[in-house]
Amino acid sequence: MVFLDRASLKAKVRKPLAADEYMEYDKTAANEIALRLERATVAIANKVPMRAETLALLPQLRMIAVAATGYDVIDVPYCQEAAAKHSGVP
Repeated sequence: MVFLDRASLKAKVRKPLAADEYMEYDKTAANEIALRLERATVAIANKVPMRAETLALLPQLRMIAVAATGYDVIDVPYCQEAAAKHSGVP
């Protein structure tokens, strides 16, 4: 589990209890996302853009949690398509 932009969130957040491995970064530039998530199955983001080009490099990623209101930073159509392929649903 990786929190990509912890410093962008002013609220106090504890390490998730269910996380075997947990890493926080204060900020993450777009060109750092794939490297920071290369082994992660869960990403937590607030303002980091999670676009198809980057998500395509992360086949092991199973969940993106948005630590904000709204989810316009996530390429939802790509995620829906990838989830359908992963589940075997046409």
